[in-house]
Amino acid sequence: MRVLLAEDDPIFRLDLAQMLGEMGASEVCQCRNGEQALAMLQEKKWDLVVLDVAMPGLDGLQVAGEISRRRLAPVILVTAYSDDQTIQRALDSGVMAYLVKPVEEGRLRAAVELARARFAEMLQVRRDVLRLRGELADREALQQAKEKLQREKGLSEEEAYSYIRRQSMLQQQKMGQVARQILEGEAYPGK
Repeated sequence: MRVLLAEDDPIFRLDLAQMLGEMGASEVCQCRNGEQALAMLQEKKWDLVVLDVAMPGLDGLQVAGEISRRRLAPVILVTAYSDDQTIQRALDSGVMAYLVKPVEEGRLRAAVELARARFAEMLQVRRDVLRLRGELADREALQQAKEKLQREKGLSEEEAYSYIRRQSMLQQQKMGQVARQILEGEAYPGK
């Protein structure tokens, strides 16, 4: 597990890095502010990002928001603040876990496991949504192509479907791709 740790307090940062190392992190890269964290995000793929809220320059919540928008890694927020406004900002920024200082190793371990599991679930849901959108688009294209063949070539719905299926096998393409070709006038009976 490769961890990016951004914390402006050097003693607390070293303690966190040591705890993460003891949990099996193969690499814990440390920085002291949000700008450095964003720069380091460009250099490598991270398995986990641990951010303090109050840092000079960009705060941890701003960095967390950027990481979440780009789906780069799960984020754990570590802070001395537990007020409603900070918690709401953490929720809005896509933080996967929230720890209030001082941090105990057991709580950090639980937060790491939870954040990584939730992030993996989120990515899987996103992949599923994209796959389902693609399948839905293919079905819609297939239906439109069948209707076009029925309307313009006088084929029955079954004949139109059979034509698309045959072309799909001949061209070794998905039926949705063949349907789009028909809609664009590229694959058409009699051509």
